[in-house]
Amino acid sequence: MSDTCVNHIENYWKILTEEANESFNEGNYEVALSGYLNALYRAEVLNGNFLDCVRLKVPFVQLYVVSCNNLANCYQEIKDLKNAEEMLQKVIYFLLYLYEKNYKKEEIQGELKKSVISYINFIQKNNLDTISKTIFLTYLKKRLITNNLENIKTFDYVQFN
Repeated sequence: MSDTCVNHIENYWKILTEEANESFNEGNYEVALSGYLNALYRAEVLNGNFLDCVRLKVPFVQLYVVSCNNLANCYQEIKDLKNAEEMLQKVIYFLLYLYEKNYKKEEIQGELKKSVISYINFIQKNNLDTISKTIFLTYLKKRLITNNLENIKTFDYVQFN
C-alpha cells in the first residue's frame, strides 16, 4: 500500500474516532457505535498492511486496541454485553498473536496485562459466568503458559477454572 494511503487511513481513523467519542459523550450511542465500527474497519485495514505501518511508524496496535475498547464501552452502554465481551476478547487474541510473532514483546506484554485486567473486571462487574468466558479463560491460560507469561504478577489474581 502506498505511504499516502496508509497515512490517509490513519488520519481518517482519528477523525472517525473523535466524532464517535463526541457522540458517545453526548449519549448518542447508536451514532457512536457506527463511528467506532468504521474506525475499527480502518484499524483492521492497517493491520493487514503491517510492514507498511511499521515502516511509517503508524501505531497500528494502539489504533486497533483503542477501536475494540471503544466498541466494548459503547456496547456496554447499550446493554449488549455479548458484543462487549467479544470486543474485549478480540483485543487479547490480537495481542497474543503479536506476542507470539515476537513483535515488540515488551510493549505487547504491557498492553496484554491491561487488556486481561479489563476483561476480568468486565466479567466481574457484569456477573458473567458464561460458557464463552470459560472457554476463553481456558484458551488464555494455555496461551499464557505456552508463552511463559503465566508468572506475570498481573495474571496471578485471574481465576482460571
